[in-house]
Amino acid sequence: MTGAAAPPLPGVLAEMAEAAGREAACGVALAHGGKDGWRVPRRVESGAGRALAELVGTAAARALARRFGGEAVSVPLARRALVCHLAGAGLSTGEVAQRLRIARRTVRRYRRDGAGGTGAATSVGAAP
Repeated sequence: MTGAAAPPLPGVLAEMAEAAGREAACGVALAHGGKDGWRVPRRVESGAGRALAELVGTAAARALARRFGGEAVSVPLARRALVCHLAGAGLSTGEVAQRLRIARRTVRRYRRDGAGGTGAATSVGAAP
């Protein structure tokens, strides 16, 4: 996905990206995507907060704790954005498919559709 704009992150992940960066938001999506009611830790020094810090880095975990600490959030799957994120990190189509548990064909389609810069699949009546 070189040179293509990354698809927007959906829902609370966009807010997380504003607070802690896109890399951190994608890390949360990879670990907690599809969970309804994931509780964001209030502190990063122990327990779940330490696990979050290991996942996204201490500074990003603190930013997430400041903004969302104690809240139960619904983390979207964000597969389209994660395909672009993982491909941008150098993973092959097969590796991305395995990591996200989706078909290789889906990965190829998301990468192709994302190459247009919108991240949205082209459908009847939609602009290409």
